[in-house]
Parts: sequence; C-alpha cells; structure tokens
Amino acid sequence: MRSIPKLLLVFATLSIGLAAQTLTTFAVNPEGGAYPTGINDNGDVVGAYGCGQPEEPCGFLRYGSTGTVKHLGAKVFPWAVNNSHEIVGTYRISAFYWPFGGTKVQFLRGDHPSATAVNTAGYLVGSYVINYGLKDEAGIAYLMDPKGNLATLLAPPDGAAEAFGINNLNQVVGSWSPTFNLSTPSGFLYSNGTINTSFNVPNAVATWPYAINDNGEVVGSWQDSVGFVHGFYWTQQAGFTSFDAPKTTHTIPLAINNAGVIVGEFATKKQTADGAFMLDAAGTLTVISIPHAKSAYAVGINAHGLIVGVYFTESEQRGFLYQP
Repeated sequence: MRSIPKLLLVFATLSIGLAAQTLTTFAVNPEGGAYPTGINDNGDVVGAYGCGQPEEPCGFLRYGSTGTVKHLGAKVFPWAVNNSHEIVGTYRISAFYWPFGGTKVQFLRGDHPSATAVNTAGYLVGSYVINYGLKDEAGIAYLMDPKGNLATLLAPPDGAAEAFGINNLNQVVGSWSPTFNLSTPSGFLYSNGTINTSFNVPNAVATWPYAINDNGEVVGSWQDSVGFVHGFYWTQQAGFTSFDAPKTTHTIPLAINNAGVIVGEFATKKQTADGAFMLDAAGTLTVISIPHAKSAYAVGINAHGLIVGVYFTESEQRGFLYQP
C-alpha cells in the first residue's frame, strides 16, 4: 500500500555547527546512503539504504547516543521506532514488528500488508489488502495491540483505507476512499473507540492526515480543486487551519511533537520535493537549509525537537539530523 522511496547512493558523514543550531548529515555505509523514516525520543533513527540488487532496501537502526548503526537485513524497510526500540515496517511482502532484543515478527494476513507507526506501549497501525487483484479487492486499516490482536479500524467495501499515525492514547489518523484508488481520499480520525470518516478539510478534493500527537493535534495535507496541496493543522477546539510554505505549490506536514512543532516538505513544482521545513508552535516557518542539497524532506521530530530527514544532491542521498 505505502510505497517505498527510490534509494540512491551516498558517501560521507558530516557535522556542521550553526550558532545555536546543529546540522548533522550521515550515511549508513560508504555505498548505501541513508533514507531515514523515523526517530524516537532517544534520538534513535530508523530507515533504509540501498544494498544488494539495484533499489533493494536494507534496514538500519542508528543509535542516537553513539551514532553507531545496527543493520536489520535485506528487504527490510522500517517506518517507525518507539522509545523501547520496537520497530515496525515492511519485510519483503509482509509487515513486521521487531521488539528490542528479539527477532522480527511477520504479519502475513492479507496481501501487501504494511506497519507504519508504533506508540510507546507497542500498539501499531498499518494496512493490508484482501482479495488482491480481484473485482472486490479492498484495503483495510488496522490497529494491533502488543500481543498481536488485530482490530479493524476501517474496511470500506471495494474501497481502501490506510492508517498513518498513532499517539500514546491510541488515537489513529489516516485516509480512505470508497474505491480502491486512494488518489483523492477522505481523512479519518479514530478516537475512544469511535471513528470519524469525514475528517476532511472543508472544500478539499482530498485530505491526508499523517500524524497525531498526545494532545490530539493532527497534521497532514489537503488538495484543492486546482491541484495544489496545502498543509493543515487541526485541534478539537479550533478545527482545521490551513498553511503553506511561501511560494510553493505543495506543502506536506509529516510529523508533529507534543510541543506542537511541525515538520515536513514543500515543493515549488507538482510532485517535486524541494525543501524541508519546520513550523513552530508560534506559527514561524523555517526552511531547513542543507548545504549542497538539491531537495530535502523532514520526516520526523522527537520530544526534544530533534528533526530527522533525508536530502539529495546531484548524485548522493544522505540522512540529516537538525537541532534548532
């Protein structure tokens, strides 16, 4: 369901001090680059790098305390890590859960399963497909507890649903569509045992809620009738607030911490990621500048404000850590 980004090659590790800010770039090995996907409050980062056959991913866990790397093996693509080093993601054509000190557990139910987020208690969310390739195929969004018990969150008949984010209250956000095509979905919010399937920005053609923090604040993106994509921030009290990075056609928030700091990507052309941004709780948007970068994504932020992302040069791909 959720696509794996194309992996390029990168080469070195570099740290740059910028006044009160710190930018650190890294590659997992001299030939495999790095594509970070998540960070926990310890500063531990998960992601993938190129290995073996062209575009084949190998997973990694980079420890925040030392910068050392644990290799997770071929065909492993981690999406998230919690504070207990429990990792979730995809392995071959299965979803996996990898507890600290244990071995990865594969979830084989359905076709093309994914595990996209995990909270501190070990609850995880993702999606899978039933009747794949048949007339009545459908995508299912699920919530799984630490014991492996699976609960269906949303199963639109002949449609599709994907769960993207979960907080420590087991509130979940994602997108769904009454058809199997998720190009213009609606959003959903699962909270306290009930699900709102009309969690949509007013007048939006499509809504993608990507992340929710422990205060119940949600961030994501929405598409207008012209095809431009905007960021949104939602609270129970204020509803939806739309925002854009200056002079862009696409603004895509991907993560929010409990302090209300939002990170993501923006683009000046459709479908082209040009830069990474941070939006603080006061509403100040900062472009995260990476020397020599052609484009960049900020994909995660932890409780201490440490931001993780990936950037590209003409020939290289590296991860970065940015501390404002």
